[in-house]
Amino acid sequence: MAETLGHDSEIWVIDTSSVIEIKHVAPRSDWKTIFQDLTAMITGGSLVYPKQVIDELKAGSLTRGYDRPYEWAKKNGKRATRHGNLFTELSEVMCHPTAARVVDPNKAFGVEEADPYVLALAVHLKNNGNSVTVITEESRSTPQKLALPQACGALRLYTMNVEVFLQDTGIYPTTGQIASTSPPQPQRKKPK
Repeated sequence: MAETLGHDSEIWVIDTSSVIEIKHVAPRSDWKTIFQDLTAMITGGSLVYPKQVIDELKAGSLTRGYDRPYEWAKKNGKRATRHGNLFTELSEVMCHPTAARVVDPNKAFGVEEADPYVLALAVHLKNNGNSVTVITEESRSTPQKLALPQACGALRLYTMNVEVFLQDTGIYPTTGQIASTSPPQPQRKKPK
C-alpha cells in the first residue's frame, strides 16, 4: 500500500549509483555521520528509494564483502521503501515514449534495474503534490539506454548528483569542514 505525504513536501529519491558514490565523495572517517544524517532524513520522510535499489546494492556487495552503502540501505529499507509497489506509476513510466528507454534492452539476466522504479516513485510523489528531486550519478545515455537524468527530464523531474545533494542539505561538508578547507586569507598589515 502506497503512503503519501502532505502536499508541498520536499522529497529526494536516491538512486543506487548515488548511494555508492557517497564512498567517493567523503573520506571513510565521515561515512558514519553522513549515513546517520541520511537515516534521519528517511525517518523524517524526506528521503526515499524503491526496494530495487537495495537489490542492486546487494548484488554489487556480493563481490565486495562488507559494503557500508548496502548495509545502510538494507537497515533503512522498511521505512525508505514504504510507498510500496507503484504499478500505476510504473506503467506510466514504461508507456512514456522517451522515459521507457531507461531500461536496458540488452540486459538479459541479473538483478532487476532500479531506474524505472526510481522514476515511478518520483512520479508518484510528484503526482501527490510534493517537490521531488531524483539523486543520481548517471550521466551518459547510449543508443540503447537512456540515462536516468534524461528520463527524469522527459517526465519533468528535477535531478542532482549526491555531492550537490549533500552540500545543499548541509550534510557534507559541514560548515566547519568548509571553513577548515578554505584557502588561507592574506594577512593585512596594520598601518603605522
